[in-house]
Amino acid sequence: DIRASPRFLGYLFCFIAGSVLMVSVVQFYKTETTDALPVTLEAIPDNTTEDDSDEFYYTPNGDVVYRWKLWAAIYASSGMVGMCLLIMIAHYETCMAPKLWIAIFRDGSLAERNLICFLIVCWAGTLHICTSSLSVGEVQANVYFTSWIAFGSMALTYGVWRESAGLPTLMDRMNQHHRETTYNWIWIMIFSAVFAGSATDIYYNRDELELRFQGEALALRKENWITVLTVLWADVLVSFLAIVFNECFFESRPLPCKCRRQSGVYRCVLGWRQFEGIVMALGLGAKFWIILEYTGVDGVINGLNNAYFGIWGSFFNSVFALGTWLKEARNLEYVIREPLD
Repeated sequence: DIRASPRFLGYLFCFIAGSVLMVSVVQFYKTETTDALPVTLEAIPDNTTEDDSDEFYYTPNGDVVYRWKLWAAIYASSGMVGMCLLIMIAHYETCMAPKLWIAIFRDGSLAERNLICFLIVCWAGTLHICTSSLSVGEVQANVYFTSWIAFGSMALTYGVWRESAGLPTLMDRMNQHHRETTYNWIWIMIFSAVFAGSATDIYYNRDELELRFQGEALALRKENWITVLTVLWADVLVSFLAIVFNECFFESRPLPCKCRRQSGVYRCVLGWRQFEGIVMALGLGAKFWIILEYTGVDGVINGLNNAYFGIWGSFFNSVFALGTWLKEARNLEYVIREPLD
């Protein structure tokens, strides 16, 4: 009975989140652009041309939203709500093509897997439209959070499909992996990629944004931007390489240098498992400094945006990763003793 499908709850959750997203965007369009139009015109900067007015919406609070992102958010959320509604109706439809729906939505169905992957891609596109620079999500909290909730719900639904199909989920794979920190590195990489991607998005829209730091306008040259983006994407690369090293390097090797004493010969042991803790500590320290310096009241990374969400997520997962490593490394050897010849 597909009406009892465990994936149905995921479709329902996406439908509810998408409905809240759609209603919030429509309300934003009505209240912030139509009813408050006289106030909005006063908020437009003096150097704004007629073409700029056609490209942007200006809110009474001085916020700027791309016109195309506002309309895209309305169309995308409406389309996703409609698709989720049709999928839920198909689970209960018993008159026109019940055998077809059973074949599509039964446990382990490849058709449903492809449908879920398609919905994940669509929600990812909606997420970008609603939470990127100069989007509705940056000035409307419901739009921001429901976009992430809907995307996350559909990603979890894929995990439910794998479990229903008798396939191991990501959590199952991590529980069976020989290194516990791999799970933490995956989440660090995800949140670091969100942070780096958001910074890249800000870079491409820098001419339309006014970044402020400690109450003053922040003007970065192209060379400075390249340096910042290089560091942020390097952090993503380090997380990816850490996952690869956890998979490839199992044993540590003693260094060629040695120290001879009366009790024996001592060698230092250095491998990825020892070096991993140093990498985690350095990354954690760097992210703590970024949060302390740039996410405060007068910080440049502040407010409802993906950069703020990404750096805090990466920081918290770095803390969890370091704790996991300390638990794994409690019996790890750094110096080994060899008997004298």
